[in-house]
Amino acid sequence: MNKTITCGHVGSIKPLHKFQNGNCVLRFSLATNDYWRNQQGEQQTKVQWHRIVAYDAYALSLVNKLKVGDKLYIEGSLDYNTYVNRDNISVPTTEIKVTNFNILTTKETAYV
Repeated sequence: MNKTITCGHVGSIKPLHKFQNGNCVLRFSLATNDYWRNQQGEQQTKVQWHRIVAYDAYALSLVNKLKVGDKLYIEGSLDYNTYVNRDNISVPTTEIKVTNFNILTTKETAYV
């Protein structure tokens, strides 16, 4: 089974891309935080950035609702790809392909 559950804050959102065949894709980033205490008892934080991709109905549903800073719950599957960068080097990528989502708080309601 290829399933991941992630909860974090929306980072950058790319424009909705529509294909000639009618399909569409929305790509955005999601930040999650890991917290722990070091040996001196000081709290440490590490931010992880995830590439998120939503297709078709999920993309259309998210495109007008999603804002930078929103807290988002995502269920999805991991998708591993590669692309060739400007230096002609093959770069591996990992994306989470959305299969379910819930906007937990918007940026506006989170700070009221």
